[in-house]
Amino acid sequence: MSVTRGPTSYKNSYLTLHITLDGIRPPIWRRVVVPATISLDLLHDMLNLVMGWEDYHLHEFLFGDFRYTEDPEESEHGEDENGVTLGSLIRGEGMKFKYFYDFGDDWQHTVKVERIENIPDDHKVRLTCLGGRRACPPEDVGGIHGYTRYLQALADPKHSEHKNMLRWRGRFDPEAFDMEAINGELAKLTRWSRSRNR
Repeated sequence: MSVTRGPTSYKNSYLTLHITLDGIRPPIWRRVVVPATISLDLLHDMLNLVMGWEDYHLHEFLFGDFRYTEDPEESEHGEDENGVTLGSLIRGEGMKFKYFYDFGDDWQHTVKVERIENIPDDHKVRLTCLGGRRACPPEDVGGIHGYTRYLQALADPKHSEHKNMLRWRGRFDPEAFDMEAINGELAKLTRWSRSRNR
């Protein structure tokens, strides 16, 4: 079953999105600008990059009752995200949808459409990070509870797992966020991304 597509006028718009990693306090979040014509598969790449994931695991988008993922093997796994544009699924400002990454660690993100604005004539919208806070957890850390234990072990040299965690990932700053570096990587993503229907 296909979800009814959104207004075609959004194809000439850009969207400001606010992404929050659910369940962690203080929050880990990013604010980005994307063209409404961005395909869900490129949006997945962008979300991995701005959040700090390494694209090792499966993912899924959830728009209400409708699920989209990469190369679903069965219909119950959702629809193929390839070629589906974000603007075709958006209903307006304030709308929220979910992005799931790594079904083992179960990272859930809430994405809110903060603004929808028309693209001026002869203007190209670039993928841009406008702001954010805090570092993404390391891959395969064990979800929210595993991340909490990881931070506790790193912070306490007397913790039984302190040395093991240092060997595993080295030093880790949970407060780190480098917007300039993220935007540099977004420029590369736009330039080198594989051919897509956008």
